[in-house]
Amino acid sequence: MEVSFAKVVLFRDEILAGIAQGAVNVAFRRLEPGSVREGDSFVTARGKVTVTLIKPVDAETIRDADAHRAGYSSRRVLLDELNLAGSLQVFRLELAFRP
Repeated sequence: MEVSFAKVVLFRDEILAGIAQGAVNVAFRRLEPGSVREGDSFVTARGKVTVTLIKPVDAETIRDADAHRAGYSSRRVLLDELNLAGSLQVFRLELAFRP
């Protein structure tokens, strides 16, 4: 018997609502390299989210405008959340939504 596991990228409900409304189109995550790839899709309670671009970034280069596009009130709030997630590489994920 073959067992497969779906890839999971979690979004808080308010971020997911922003994705569905088109206000949020970027996510920043600490990930193992290769664990999420361009073209990967995730089915959520609101619809399907697809990663259209993924690239490693230095967390210190994230700006307020990037944080706002990711649904955060400021760069500092986003960085605080990323810092809670450990020390893996930070990746920028460009997102597309389909209901």
